[in-house]
Amino acid sequence: MQGTQEAESAEAADMLVGVVEIGGMLFAIPIADVREVIPAPTRFQRLPSQHPDLAGGVLLRGKAIPVQVLHRRLGLDAPVLNGWDTDLSDRETTPDTPAAEGVIVVVRANGRVTGVLVDAVRCLLQLGDTWAQNLPEGQDDLICGGYICDTHGHFSMLSVPELLNIPLAPSDEISETARRRSRVRRVAYIRFRVGELNFLIAMKDIASTVPTSALEPWPVSGGSCLGLISRHGMEMPMLDTLANLGFSSTGARPTEASGVIIDFPDDHALAFNVDRVVSVVNVQEDAVYAFPPSVTSRWNLFDGVHIDEAGDQCFVINVAACREDADLLRLAATSHRKKPEPIKRMAASSQGEGRGSDNASEHGIGSPLLAGIRSQSNRYLTVCAAGDFAVPIEAVSEIMRVPVQFGEADFDGHLVNLSYRDRLMPVYDCAQRRGNGIGQFGTEAGILILNKDGHHFGLAVEAMKSIDTGRLKGFRNADGTASDMPSEQLVELGLGRASRLVPVEDPTVLLP
Repeated sequence: MQGTQEAESAEAADMLVGVVEIGGMLFAIPIADVREVIPAPTRFQRLPSQHPDLAGGVLLRGKAIPVQVLHRRLGLDAPVLNGWDTDLSDRETTPDTPAAEGVIVVVRANGRVTGVLVDAVRCLLQLGDTWAQNLPEGQDDLICGGYICDTHGHFSMLSVPELLNIPLAPSDEISETARRRSRVRRVAYIRFRVGELNFLIAMKDIASTVPTSALEPWPVSGGSCLGLISRHGMEMPMLDTLANLGFSSTGARPTEASGVIIDFPDDHALAFNVDRVVSVVNVQEDAVYAFPPSVTSRWNLFDGVHIDEAGDQCFVINVAACREDADLLRLAATSHRKKPEPIKRMAASSQGEGRGSDNASEHGIGSPLLAGIRSQSNRYLTVCAAGDFAVPIEAVSEIMRVPVQFGEADFDGHLVNLSYRDRLMPVYDCAQRRGNGIGQFGTEAGILILNKDGHHFGLAVEAMKSIDTGRLKGFRNADGTASDMPSEQLVELGLGRASRLVPVEDPTVLLP
């Protein structure tokens, strides 16, 4: 026992600490837990937290780090920030108040990171060159030791675990929770709203989305059908979603509508009207629950219901059941292609393995250089950020509406830090990151949530246009072959005369 205590004392004596000044007093932090020291920013970023010791956040290599001002907790005078006295309890001014002169000590331990605003870094010391002091009873847990040095006098040791016991302190490594989540099977759904009801439909089951389009009259219009639309060279019915899924319909007969398209057997399709696409969400397979048949007369067309974090019910549509439903099959049979050319082209492209391989090579599809812009499911999300462009749907983890009003972006396009899954997520102006000016965010704006190196980032776009099937088409080289350079690619969305060429980008390349 005595040998163990001596070993611990020897280890403590060898500990190297950094001595910092806060409010005229000296404090120490173990150097082993200090990741780096950076200058204080001109302004702190706002944080979604009411913790009284948080001054705001700083962006460090693309990650938002919360910064603490410990003066209030240590019983010291609040720092003067650009001539203003900082009231740490005033959350209206503190998070966006100019920073004091000083530096930020970035502390890291057990995979968590936080910043501490200090007036200055004084020196480095070994504890073996100091004398330990007893702590008074009732001492704040933030102080874990007291020492006296011949040169600098008294200083107190700050507890690193207590410093990290702060809201929104992010992890700089993939946590066990993240690893556990990665093992849980999640399904990507589009969440949309019709009337007062929310619905989820699996992303993989959607052929495309339909922007607001004029409805053509149809003899069958009325009841469960609103009219006809043309999409990707096919004419198809636009259905009243509520009526066809067994809910009470409003009975409205609009002249135009937007919706989602589901493919049916034998090259048929149906469009279901949508009032508003809310977001794209990833839902655990075991988070969909059965509901009683009394909820809807067409309960067999659903997998169940999902309850989101806000407590809202979202009915999960079973597309496989829809494709076997007799009523929907009869309506789908009325859909038809206006021109036969797209079918012939598709059939020709699938004849012969060697020929298909040649086509893939011709358009650069097989090139590893195009991995970031190639969609494995041939589905692309078209967005607007100072101009339309498409991204592979697999590159986007989720899509969310803009929850706050953005201020001006920083020089690198950083707009704001949001709380996402209990962590800070930096959000950037997509238009500015593309070098196309400053984004204009209105009611159609959204945030693409991307996963990079185990961390989440947001790209704010002006509008989310549609989800379509498509294929890459490279610019032609002098020898007639297609380029395999990512910057020389377009994606052809749709088929036949309805097709269009749109620029395509890897959204993760736009991140800092």
